[in-house]
Order: sequence, then C-alpha cells, then structure tokens
Amino acid sequence: MGSNQRQMYTGAPDVQFYWQRWRFPYERSTWCHSVEQCRRWYRVCESQGVEQVREQLKAVLARGAGPRGSIAIWTEPSVTIGFCQEWLSWHDRRKPITRCRGCG
Repeated sequence: MGSNQRQMYTGAPDVQFYWQRWRFPYERSTWCHSVEQCRRWYRVCESQGVEQVREQLKAVLARGAGPRGSIAIWTEPSVTIGFCQEWLSWHDRRKPITRCRGCG
C-alpha cells in the first residue's frame, strides 16, 4: 500500500498541506534565483508585514511597474514585485483559515 493509500485509510494528515498553511512556500517561487534569495525575501516581507508590503506594492504599481520590477523592502534593496504579489496572495488565501480556528 503506497503512502497516499495509507493516508486515505488511516486518516493521517497530509503534512505538506498543513506546512503550506503556516509558512509561505518560498522554495516554489519562480521569482528568485536561489532558495536562499527566496528565504531572505520571505523573511523581509514577514518582518515588514502584510499591510506595509501591500502599500508599497500599490504605490509602485500605480506608477506603472510590472511583476518583473523590484522594490526595496527593509534590508533587501531589490525584491521582485512578482514575489511580493505571490506572498500577498498566499496571505490573502490564509485569511479564512485563520479566522475560523476557534469556530465550532
């Protein structure tokens, strides 16, 4: 019996699924040149906070920048807009999950 079948029969949680809920899977981003770069960008975005990154992004997008452009966030002088959009999208998808933790 394969691991997927074992999970189906035993009810074991899919660790990968839960892992993606608590941390942005920066390793999968196509906007970075290396995992280390993605990790640094992830950390500065988290340190800066969702609303501040969102405001910075709004400002540069209003000036006509695209996903391949970059912005300075905290200690990183050049984080691609596409990475920031991906990170914000992940946070936005998590909102319903976070809100319902104590529900029923």
